[in-house]
Amino acid sequence: MGLIEHFDVYGQCPDRRRRQKIVKRAKYYILSDEFKTVIDYYCAIEKKRGKKDTTIYVESYNASTFLYALQEKGLKTLQAITEEAVLSVFIGTDGQLSGS
Repeated sequence: MGLIEHFDVYGQCPDRRRRQKIVKRAKYYILSDEFKTVIDYYCAIEKKRGKKDTTIYVESYNASTFLYALQEKGLKTLQAITEEAVLSVFIGTDGQLSGS
């Protein structure tokens, strides 16, 4: 499981090489401009505060995935986000936890 995590999260192959960065795979690249600005601001502030680059990458990746899920529901601005929309990302139509 650790090898899969390192490949998925850090782009690190089992032989310690990094996967190519030519193809952009993260949801960040298909976010609305406003959502991208939020992620960019977070990354800049946390870098200034001295947070590790790998931590910033993982946290911004997770935030991008979350914002993309909201965007897929038709919400493309911060102002449009509601508590109900946020909960709908984490709770399925059957009332069970579907995301984390």
